[in-house]
Amino acid sequence: MMNLSKSSSSSQIANSSCRNRVAERSRGIPRHCRCGERVVLRTSCTVKNPGRLFYCSPLSAEGDKYHLFSWTDERIVEEVEDMMMF
Repeated sequence: MMNLSKSSSSSQIANSSCRNRVAERSRGIPRHCRCGERVVLRTSCTVKNPGRLFYCSPLSAEGDKYHLFSWTDERIVEEVEDMMMF
């Protein structure tokens, strides 16, 4: 029983540190949503933005304000700007 509780606590620590890294990164290409899920790349099918790529959480729905939504082109520009600073 002791080993189970240790492994549970270590996984909780790993999940917590992963969420902290997600919160720290607000520019560039996102890796995770604030919910902890890895982001997915999708294509917009709207009239306003047809074919435009975006990052989102696999758990998000249209109009969802909790989960990540970000246009890919904007995040790539940020990623390039940040690389040029070094």
